[in-house]
Amino acid sequence: VTVDLDNNIVRQSAEITPTLDTAMRDGRTVQVQDRDLQVISTPLRVRGQVIGAMEFEVGADEFTPEDIELVNGVAERFSLALESARIYEESRRVAQRESTLNQIGSRLQTTNTVDTLLAETARGLQASLGATRVAIRLGAPPKSNGVEEH
Repeated sequence: VTVDLDNNIVRQSAEITPTLDTAMRDGRTVQVQDRDLQVISTPLRVRGQVIGAMEFEVGADEFTPEDIELVNGVAERFSLALESARIYEESRRVAQRESTLNQIGSRLQTTNTVDTLLAETARGLQASLGATRVAIRLGAPPKSNGVEEH
């Protein structure tokens, strides 16, 4: 994501600048002078692994060592927030999957015929996966020569 704060524009961007690339590849903060701007890129880490980088442009003489520390601190907190969001989303997916399994399982517990079990299982899979076709086969697998065992 690139944010143009002067014009309040946020856009998706696949652009990787040389300083972003260096910060991600080398896992270190990079500071370069580009015309009348200073460009600062700092890596984003989760559990010690670089997962991306942030980059800032400021006036040529505006960045101090304290500002670099601030940028690194923000990058660290941002990385923690990203990891928390990822864990939350993963937990939500797992909870949804468990809920679906429990719903299908409870319907299966109330059936008493094989045909009804097959139909309920197929309906549950179709509904939860959006499948257009569900096939369930009972019986021994075919032998390698194509003949079924009985």
